[in-house]
Amino acid sequence: MASKTRDPLASKMKIIKEAEKQFAENGLQAASVNVIAENAGINKRMIYHYFGSKEDLYKEVLKINFHRIYVIGERAFEKRKDLIACVKQVIRDYYYFLRDNPNYVKIMAWEEVSGGKIAKDVIPDTLMVGYERINEIYQEGVEKGVFRKDVDLDQLILSINALCFVTFARLEMLHILWQDKMELKLEERLNHLYDLVLNGICQ
Repeated sequence: MASKTRDPLASKMKIIKEAEKQFAENGLQAASVNVIAENAGINKRMIYHYFGSKEDLYKEVLKINFHRIYVIGERAFEKRKDLIACVKQVIRDYYYFLRDNPNYVKIMAWEEVSGGKIAKDVIPDTLMVGYERINEIYQEGVEKGVFRKDVDLDQLILSINALCFVTFARLEMLHILWQDKMELKLEERLNHLYDLVLNGICQ
């Protein structure tokens, strides 16, 4: 039987944590509100009270993860005396965010299969708000002679995302290939990504 709680924030976090797990394992359509409620120890009615619907709960899970990614960029560029070091830091933080959040990787795979129907409504309010910030930093790097003038930022962001993401979307296969060298190989992979990106954008 679901336990009662008088802490709305704690209840919401329990729901979100379990919902993320269920959405990762089953996708939005097959995920069960009953299972989410039971595993979270929350009355099912509270899910609808806090979030309105299963789809709105799913959107909240996406928003939280997208905000985490946005914060990665903001944190990396807070003190940007060394722009190349900042670029490497944001790549590293995103790379290891994906490693440490396998549920997010799986949910994004489900989103791709479903045509990104939900993510397209969430991205403009979260990830895209950082685009102007990225452009500002890029222009600063151009003025300082650090970055090339002809870099397509849309393509650059997509490439960084793809290069990092594919590593963890194929992690089970990499476990077979790399076995007990996994951590070493992941770090080698990260250094390879640095080289690819920096060779593409630096003077």
